[in-house]
Amino acid sequence: MNKRSSRRVFLAGLAFAVACVLSQGSAVQAGSYVVGSLALADIGTPTAVGGNIQTATTFTLGYLITTSSQTGDFKTFVPPGQPLGGPFVLTLGGFLLDAPASLGTFVSTSVTETKDPGNNSVSFSIAGVFLPGADFPPGAFMATPATFSISFTQNGGPGNAISDSATLSAAAVPEPASMALLGIGMTGFLAFRRFFKRIAVA
Repeated sequence: MNKRSSRRVFLAGLAFAVACVLSQGSAVQAGSYVVGSLALADIGTPTAVGGNIQTATTFTLGYLITTSSQTGDFKTFVPPGQPLGGPFVLTLGGFLLDAPASLGTFVSTSVTETKDPGNNSVSFSIAGVFLPGADFPPGAFMATPATFSISFTQNGGPGNAISDSATLSAAAVPEPASMALLGIGMTGFLAFRRFFKRIAVA
């Protein structure tokens, strides 16, 4: 087989792989993943059960609002200074931020806690799923893997006032089905290539 024919085989196999992924995306996805981050401010009074953030297993976020510290789709569609309501309860077993009339709903799947006694702070990295709310165009976005990160600080130690800061981050990830189809396409390409190599040798 000459170089021109080999190039045609390569392009045909690559085109097949890309076509598989594109057809999968158009057939299954009703919208895109949300991409970006959004900082949230707590204008209420956060608390920790027992009054000590180092030993508490339940925290209450006061009253959350969106801020102007935004990137990506959040910056495009979510207005700063928008109230999300509250209080919201965080436990080591899970967290739910429910504001479908505006930002949307975040449902946790796992909670990771990191304590820093030296700085009188505790932080949580909460993995979960973000469901876009009324701020986003209907049907434009789908449920997106996301992380809700929040830190509590208690200057002066147990019994003193608690402050918090939070960020919601969402990022697109490759879909297993799309990656599988890409693999099928590339497998087909390699099979085509081996087949034509055998013909060329013969």
